[in-house]
Amino acid sequence: MRSYNGSTYSDWSDYAEFKIYNFSLDLIPILSWPIGGNTVYSTEVNFAWHVEGPSLGETYDLEYNTINDFTGGQTSVNGITENLITITLLPGQTYWWRVKVSSQTTWSNVETFNVIGSGGADVPILNWPVGGATVWNTEQQFSWSINGNSNGLKYDFDIDNNSDFSSPLPDPGLLTDQNYTQTGLTAGTTYYWRVRSTPDNGINFSNYSNVEVFVVFAGLNPETPVLAPVPRLGSPINGVEVNVANPTLSFFSPAYSEGEITYDVEYSTSPEFLNSIVVQGLTEANYNAQGLSEGTYYWRAKGKDASGYSEYSETGEFKITGVTAVEEAPIINHYELVQNYPNPFNPSTTIKFNMPEANYVSLKVYNMLGQEIRSLIIEHKAAGTHIITWDGKDNY
Repeated sequence: MRSYNGSTYSDWSDYAEFKIYNFSLDLIPILSWPIGGNTVYSTEVNFAWHVEGPSLGETYDLEYNTINDFTGGQTSVNGITENLITITLLPGQTYWWRVKVSSQTTWSNVETFNVIGSGGADVPILNWPVGGATVWNTEQQFSWSINGNSNGLKYDFDIDNNSDFSSPLPDPGLLTDQNYTQTGLTAGTTYYWRVRSTPDNGINFSNYSNVEVFVVFAGLNPETPVLAPVPRLGSPINGVEVNVANPTLSFFSPAYSEGEITYDVEYSTSPEFLNSIVVQGLTEANYNAQGLSEGTYYWRAKGKDASGYSEYSETGEFKITGVTAVEEAPIINHYELVQNYPNPFNPSTTIKFNMPEANYVSLKVYNMLGQEIRSLIIEHKAAGTHIITWDGKDNY
């Protein structure tokens, strides 16, 4: 372009360039990131693309998959209004992805990338049975945990008497709980098992857990019970962070036991269980600890039946984080029997007592006539707070 004043012309301006598009052709997005097999160090992945042409008002459809030919199992996100979207993916996976304009049919080229960040579906940690343990029942409960967020996860459970899992026992399908009871095990047989997690009903999976091994006792005889088995801890363990002040400490009995069995739970901020709190006479394999403040805690459990106490379990460790501070427990410097609660009660009540030092303890219940009706404790106890549940029954 140039100007004219009636007698002379100016010099020409710089020139500009433009294109006229054929509006009958598809707009094909060009993928910007992640591409070329790049490594992404977070499970929160930003996908970006652009188009060359008139795209005002267009929306986009995106597909991603761990299979490179998109023959099935891909995840679709439709109606995206911008050229950018953030999607949470699984760590340790290679992904392929593509985009198209929603109103058209032609997909972009396919690009690939790797995710090695943390998060997503974590690899399960196997709790029991582990380490070549011998179990005493052909019906066995398996348990595992997630050291992180397990909301919405399901689990794929494999068990086999071959270490290569070439002939596994029947698949129970995707499990919603972090435990599973397997029946029909064979006495004298060594078994191998593993678990993996999925956040999307089996479309994507975490890596498998470590493989653990156990043996079903060869001389198993239901007529010869194994009494007072050592409990196995379920959760929380392995230093997991818990963001509630009243966590539930759960465990289970790994072996066959005949008759009534009760449990004691002990927890403390000290790995040596100094100034610990001991809860006795639990009839369920869990305990809801109350009013814990932020910090690291250690806990363990033991069982009791007609033959006496088992040994303590291994020690579990967990951390309380992100809770409102609570008043610290007072230092115990005198013997104290605290009022039972609830009172009156039906069918059970809780009795709490404090001991400043280890000593021999006798705890008995008397009726209104001064007659002994139940002996709850006659044994040596460590220093600390002790809690016992009485079921209201007498000795007769």
